[in-house]
Amino acid sequence: MSIISASELKEISNMIRDFEGIPLMSIAEDWMSWFKKRGERYLKDAAKNGYKEATIDLPIEIAQTMDKKVLLFIQTSMKEAFEGCFISFVEDEYDSKPVLKVVISWK
Repeated sequence: MSIISASELKEISNMIRDFEGIPLMSIAEDWMSWFKKRGERYLKDAAKNGYKEATIDLPIEIAQTMDKKVLLFIQTSMKEAFEGCFISFVEDEYDSKPVLKVVISWK
């Protein structure tokens, strides 16, 4: 039994905003606000499982554009939020296109 379908998620997303018209920095700010609320638990769970780093997906709009100004904002904001952690980006592939992901390390 499905909790929620992809079509339901798309409908919710489309009701909230039209991503084509939203500046990348606004998307980054919204995502950082969301991640600061939930990221602490994600990282604590990773540490409890013995991991020394975690990889986090960026919003696809940011991940595919690789906009340096937006990525610097995300990196700086994460360094402030997760003191002492190393924040970097790693290239991956999504739908046969290059994308970036965030790597947070506490080695």
